Amino acid sequence: MSIQRMASDVETDLAPSGQTFRNEWRCPYESMSWSQREDQMSYLPSTMPSPEPTPDDKPFWEACARRELRIQRCAKCGLFRHPPTPVCGRCGSTSSEWPEVAGTGTVFTYTIAYHPTHPALKGATPYNIAVVLLDGADEVRIVSNVIDAAPEEMAVGLPVTLVWEEAGEGMFLPRFRKQVAPG
Repeated sequence: MSIQRMASDVETDLAPSGQTFRNEWRCPYESMSWSQREDQMSYLPSTMPSPEPTPDDKPFWEACARRELRIQRCAKCGLFRHPPTPVCGRCGSTSSEWPEVAGTGTVFTYTIAYHPTHPALKGATPYNIAVVLLDGADEVRIVSNVIDAAPEEMAVGLPVTLVWEEAGEGMFLPRFRKQVAPG
């Protein structure tokens, strides 16, 4: 199958031999208010498996269930760390705390997925996978999605703000949307 056929619904500067592809992507949230978007619609299909908490990240997921973004921080030296670990990489302490962070940040890096990486994603492409550098949490980065950004709108340095997406069984996932400039 040719690259042109596989990506026929995507416009890109990286098309082979100078070809371009048409862009027919539409944000699934375009016609909804933000409250409807957060309460009624998932960025990715609801058939995606939910995260399975481990002993190390259980406090993170418990906070997410309350719609609080809490990031592990060493109680001895104050270093934030994510994903959570039992031992601080800086000082070796096993004592930690889980302060709430602002829920804002910037896109550190991203990719656009054009091919489903899981059977539940068939028909949901393209979608973005963003690494968000969180404000006020040292250099902590969290992998998520920017739910209201078309592929051509994604950019390194894009300011984003937290929204919550229900994943079933009382679990909520931290997602992000483009930050609206004041004024």
